[in-house]
Amino acid sequence: MQVAAIPAKLALECMMKRMAKDSAKDNILINMFCPGFIRSKFQTQVMKRSEEEIRRRAEYVPLKRSGTYEEVAEAYFYLLSENTTFVTGEVLNVKGGDGI
Repeated sequence: MQVAAIPAKLALECMMKRMAKDSAKDNILINMFCPGFIRSKFQTQVMKRSEEEIRRRAEYVPLKRSGTYEEVAEAYFYLLSENTTFVTGEVLNVKGGDGI
């Protein structure tokens, strides 16, 4: 699945950038949000990862930990804020420095 996810994410990014360019004339801002390894029920209930597996996966993140719901929410709030009126066609990565 990871092999297919990379080109899919890149395709979405290209589409978002095109939409941002086309929509800019109407003052419509379009950005993309990409959360990384977030400690969540998805990890334990859907992916069935144990606490040890979650800890080991977090070690691959350059910040050496998983993200939190709060950090993801803050990033969303940033994109929704009045502080981003000149931000369009951008990818906001909330990944702790982790790869794609």
